[in-house]
Amino acid sequence: MGDTGYGTAQDFIYAHEQEADVILRITPGSFCLYDADGEKKSLVSLLKQADEQGCLIMDISGFCRYQNKTGFVRVIAEKLPEEQAREARKRKQNLLRKVNSFFAGF
Repeated sequence: MGDTGYGTAQDFIYAHEQEADVILRITPGSFCLYDADGEKKSLVSLLKQADEQGCLIMDISGFCRYQNKTGFVRVIAEKLPEEQAREARKRKQNLLRKVNSFFAGF
């Protein structure tokens, strides 16, 4: 099991090479998913589409790539209850404020 920092194609493929099954938390905007034809699929677009359709869970399979290696992945996303989503947004905003405040000094 790994949190967002380990949710990369590189880490997934490394685990796969070690013959391990893993559960990794990913960032949809930075995790590239490909279909069987090698076409890139936008997870952000897929999540937005699922939300518009009122789906609470998205389950999609595809492939990730790192260097010349490809690994099969299954992405499962569940929409958070509104209160949890609000708290998550608040945490992200606070983190961004801290980062922006730091960089404002340069």
